[in-house]
Amino acid sequence: MMKVEFKTIDDALNKSGVKKICPFCEKNDFRMNNTVSSTVPMGEGRSYEFITGVNTPVIEVICNNCGYVAHFAIPTK
Repeated sequence: MMKVEFKTIDDALNKSGVKKICPFCEKNDFRMNNTVSSTVPMGEGRSYEFITGVNTPVIEVICNNCGYVAHFAIPTK
C-alpha cells in the first residue's frame, strides 16, 4: 500500500493554487486521506466488468462538515 506524507500533499495543493473551501457548504475544514487509492474505468453500457491495466492513483480530500470528497490525481511520471 502506497502512503504519502500530509505535508507533501498540502504543499502540492498550495503550489497548484488549490483553495480548501468546500464547494457545497463553503466551510474550510478538511482532512486528507494519506493512503493513495485508485480509480478504475468500468465497461461501457450496463456492463460492470472492470477494465484491467488502466487506473489513476488519487488522494482524497474530505470536508469534515458535509462529507464532500474531492479526488486529486497523483502524477505517476
